[in-house]
Amino acid sequence: MASLRPWVAAATVVGALAAAPSAHSKEVQDRPTSWDLLSRDIRVEGGADWASWWTVNRAAVLKPSYRAAAGQGGAPPPVDAAARLRAHDVLLRELKSKDRLVSSEAALALGRAGDAANIAVLARILVDGKASDGPRLHTLAAIGLGILPKGDAAQATEARRGLLAGLGAARGEEDRYRFLRSGCAYAFALRGDAAAVPALLDLGKDARSGRDMRLTLDGEVLGAMCFAIASLAGEAALPEIKEQLGRRKSPNSGNKDNSWSACHALARVPGEESRRLLRTAAKDDRETLRRAALGALGTIGDAKDDETAALLRAAMTGDKDPDCRQAAAISLGRIAHPSSAGTL
Repeated sequence: MASLRPWVAAATVVGALAAAPSAHSKEVQDRPTSWDLLSRDIRVEGGADWASWWTVNRAAVLKPSYRAAAGQGGAPPPVDAAARLRAHDVLLRELKSKDRLVSSEAALALGRAGDAANIAVLARILVDGKASDGPRLHTLAAIGLGILPKGDAAQATEARRGLLAGLGAARGEEDRYRFLRSGCAYAFALRGDAAAVPALLDLGKDARSGRDMRLTLDGEVLGAMCFAIASLAGEAALPEIKEQLGRRKSPNSGNKDNSWSACHALARVPGEESRRLLRTAAKDDRETLRRAALGALGTIGDAKDDETAALLRAAMTGDKDPDCRQAAAISLGRIAHPSSAGTL
């Protein structure tokens, strides 16, 4: 689980954002205190899209902690059990607030508090609630579940049931509440719950078959599921990732291309096969796929990887897309190849 932590942060950044209650294809983002914790797909008029390197990677670089900071001198902060209990009671009460920002932030705070006993509370929101009543609450309840400890066997099962309920509700919904559904998928990666892999594979298989539109999933959700499967299954996930990488359109989204999401999944599977697939994707004719591949190479390349370094140098100086050049430059710096300094 410790080895997942740097990419747990990245998973949160790449995968979770709050959606407004009226959201459909044009989801509006709220910006409360969690904005720095959960940042994904920021779309503003004339602004950057998902490929903005800093938006996607800042948590991996800054390595923030989602728990309370250590006390003075690095010692654990003093714990006032009575105060924690009072705070817990307040958060439970505020989950029912009519202010969507208050209720959703309470759900996230319960996750950050780190008490596995709250798994039941947050899972119930996903199982019993309707997203139309407050997708932001459901999204942060999912992320709260992701942040909480795994708990005992019964608690782990309950968290899994809640997150699968949130994901299952996405079937046939096109892109409605896709941020919420993606958050449920990324929460599995946050939890390190490998027992969820078979269910995730079944959901994806039904969605991609195209035999029943009632079972389809939006491409963004499929991409988040692919990332979760890669995080949990490692090399065993490569067939799933390759299938996602080869798709130029989603089953229910016309020509919408979400194959780029497979690059983020490949970054979770170390090894030469992942590097080879990413190097191939980094030369694709689609800018979105190249950007993601070039960025992902910076996470699994290293100072001895001459082939990747050569590709990044060529992309940094020769790619026609400025965002691709940006991603290549950052990745070249991250792998610390001997040629990086002179090229940069």
